[in-house]
Amino acid sequence: MNFIKKLVHLNLKIYVVGDKLNTEGVKNLGRISHKNLQNLLSKSRYSIASGENILSFFTLDCINNNVKIILNTNQNINIKNINNNFIKLNFKSNLIANKFKSF
Repeated sequence: MNFIKKLVHLNLKIYVVGDKLNTEGVKNLGRISHKNLQNLLSKSRYSIASGENILSFFTLDCINNNVKIILNTNQNINIKNINNNFIKLNFKSNLIANKFKSF
């Protein structure tokens, strides 16, 4: 949650699909159709993967739409063919702004 607030503070557009996130500056879309999700992902550059299931259908849709997936550094993924689709960041770090300037 604090990571999302840091991104909002950087004036990035944050859209949430699925469960509502009560954070100021975040646009909650709720549950949307797969077609609408594909449309949204086709316009997106980054997504944040939840820690529960890194290889969910949502994450696979992100990969298919060339969306880079941000993971917390404590999430370990090492899949040879798709590893370059993931960006590992320390969500607790105060250097988030520097990381996003380098993308």
